[in-house]
Amino acid sequence: MNINYTVIDFATYKRRDHYNHFLQMDNPFITMTCDMDVTNYLNNAKKNNYPFFLYFQYAVVNVANNIKEFKQRIKKGKIVEFDHCDASYILATEDGTYRYCNIPCNIELNDYFKYSKEKELETLNQEHLIEEGDPDQYFYTTCLPWTSYSSLSFPTSNNKFSVPSFG
Repeated sequence: MNINYTVIDFATYKRRDHYNHFLQMDNPFITMTCDMDVTNYLNNAKKNNYPFFLYFQYAVVNVANNIKEFKQRIKKGKIVEFDHCDASYILATEDGTYRYCNIPCNIELNDYFKYSKEKELETLNQEHLIEEGDPDQYFYTTCLPWTSYSSLSFPTSNNKFSVPSFG
């Protein structure tokens, strides 16, 4: 997988003041949770026999890739913008732990479903927790359809963590 990004010129970066403002904070993250009616989306998934989470993830990641700010990250003190970001999610294992599963979403939907099934089997058979590729080039996604929640937060490594997460 070829990962391409461009380093943004900080001197002309229109969000420079915002970057500097939030960088000074211990918790610079903004989280928003909202209720969404996905009845029609769910019905379409069922009608086409699509796995709901993968169908949802595919849509979210492809929409997020159309928002350039969502593809921007902090890497080695610089702001970069990825050409495209893929999906990363966790799979529960039988021993009560989990593995990371990374899927490209810039392929046709049916190819994505096929690849996802293959990749999930491969991931579940990994002996250890492995982070593939550049962790910055993903959107982190999750779905908990068996529960109702009004907030969700993801662990971050530090206040310079800059990967959007969708749940």
